Amino acid sequence: MSKIFRSEFYRLLHFKRYWLACMAVIIFSVYPILCNDYSIVPDIDGFLFQTMTIISFLSAFLVSQFIGDEYAYGTVRNKMIIGHSRIKIYFAELILNYLAVVALLNISVVSVIISGAIRHWKYHFSPDILLKSYVMCLCTLLLIVAVCLIVSMNSRSRILSLIFLLAVFYIFNLIGADACNKLSEPAMRLPYKFEDVAEINEPLLNNRYQSGNMRNVYETILLIDPCGQGYYESESMYDKEEKFISSEILKYPFQKIFISSIIESIVITTAGIFIFRKKDLK
Repeated sequence: MSKIFRSEFYRLLHFKRYWLACMAVIIFSVYPILCNDYSIVPDIDGFLFQTMTIISFLSAFLVSQFIGDEYAYGTVRNKMIIGHSRIKIYFAELILNYLAVVALLNISVVSVIISGAIRHWKYHFSPDILLKSYVMCLCTLLLIVAVCLIVSMNSRSRILSLIFLLAVFYIFNLIGADACNKLSEPAMRLPYKFEDVAEINEPLLNNRYQSGNMRNVYETILLIDPCGQGYYESESMYDKEEKFISSEILKYPFQKIFISSIIESIVITTAGIFIFRKKDLK
């Protein structure tokens, strides 16, 4: 498998669309920091993982195009002819594409750190929380790549793969964002000015707060949905109280996202290998 990986890595270095994606990530990371004026100086933390949603769509583009080129040039069939098994081919593609997507995240994080340093912004959260948030992003990216790969490896048309993945991720993003927003609703809220209450500062019950079984349903949706995880990781850092990450939306988010992402990735990859082994490459 090492020979396959080396040849694929060499091809990735000459894959111009990947470098375009790197440039896009840098622009999306730097623009909100350097090109906006803020009345209150923000913390760098709130921008570190802001591109997770963007990276999910870039992953769909890159994986579908990279694998699509392999089918177009007959590379996959040639690998099998010289003796490489389908399992090795699939795992080599999984590892390579995952590392390529992780590199996009790292480029984004470094761009944010440099841009924040230029504007003399500071950090709010502890290194432990930032490290856990980074690991959660890595787990989510593995799940995203697994979804992209099961589609791209079992379809010879890079255009159809791209359209299908973009549509699926768009729907996933809508569902995940909705679940995240519902879970972020507080149990209590301050009354609006037009409401007839004794004290304007007296908190009221929030009708949109999710509790009980409905909260468990939305949590499950958020954890199953790779784009929902990405949305949570990109948005949760914006709140400036550490309790937000640990309890406001998800309790024990690190453990839950880690476990759900790994389990889903294993299931999807196993299914992808099974389908790929049955695929006719003639």
